Amino acid sequence: MRKSVYIALTLSISLVGWMASGQVVTAKTDVPERVDAAVQTQIKRMPRVQVTRSEAEPMSRRLVLRGQAQALRKAILRGEITGTVQKVAARRGARVEKGDLLMQLSMEDRQTRKRLAQARLKQSQADHTAAKSLYKKGFQADLKVKRAFADLQASRADLEAIKLEIRRTQIRAPFAGFLQERFVEQGEYVSPGAQLMELVDDGTILVTAHVPQQQVALLQSGQQGVARFLDGREVNGTVRYVAARADRETRSFRVELEIDNASGQVSAGASCELSLPVGNPESHKISPAWLTLDRKGRLAVKIVDSINTVRTQVVEIVQSDAEGVWITGLPQSARIITRGGGYVDHGQSVEPVNRKEGSAVKGDGHLS
Repeated sequence: MRKSVYIALTLSISLVGWMASGQVVTAKTDVPERVDAAVQTQIKRMPRVQVTRSEAEPMSRRLVLRGQAQALRKAILRGEITGTVQKVAARRGARVEKGDLLMQLSMEDRQTRKRLAQARLKQSQADHTAAKSLYKKGFQADLKVKRAFADLQASRADLEAIKLEIRRTQIRAPFAGFLQERFVEQGEYVSPGAQLMELVDDGTILVTAHVPQQQVALLQSGQQGVARFLDGREVNGTVRYVAARADRETRSFRVELEIDNASGQVSAGASCELSLPVGNPESHKISPAWLTLDRKGRLAVKIVDSINTVRTQVVEIVQSDAEGVWITGLPQSARIITRGGGYVDHGQSVEPVNRKEGSAVKGDGHLS
């Protein structure tokens, strides 16, 4: 009886120990299974974004401004004497060379006054010669000689004055150009200061524009530029002037592009687009749809780094066209997020999908 009790007790202890050991083993094997499941769940929850590989390349950065063509110079020709318009030698719209006769004013009595001045000059010369001769012989005082010399100089000045007045009856072109306007007609009486004609020198054209103060440091005299006109023509020129002081009202700086217009292909007053090269930065060309804003409201692009983490990079647009925008601020080589960027934040881990694989995109912007 006692022996049976011992046997039963031994078996019970063994059974309890075996069951306990089984629970321990089961607990040990369940740990890695739960960890693996958590990892798989985390992987499944990691957002997927579509990316494209972009390599920076040098591009010709250009500053584009709204400009206007204007003539190098223009002049309002005014009358310097009184008289009647006797002849109009050049019609409005004509092209003239320097020195060409444009208008003739009446002579009035100027030829008569010229002959009188010539006669007085001859008399003054004779009087001065006689005074010097008598002075040398001791029959004339020195004061008489000086007075005769003064009369001679006055006669010469009177003759030169009337000759100048006669020359001023002819209105001639001070430079080659285009006769823009005529303000008087034949037979009209004009006085000194009256407007007669407007002459424009369009052999050289200046394209003027105003550059913002943030970009004026990029420009300098002597650099090349292109003016694009509304009819599609492009004309090359050279920057001849960059203002050193800003306009008081607009706070912008005047810039002038000089264009050779000997052929007359550019009309003064025409509107155009002024394009000026300002460097060759390493840039990425992207779609405008890939641009976003960072938390400070700055223009940015979201990229995925080497450890598949989202990085929000502040960028600057250096040029844009119908095909896209050129930006700086990214690494030389970058994986740019093209889809799903609106659902991920800076520093978040993602699963990137190459854009070339053509992964489908759900209606909410998430990748499938």
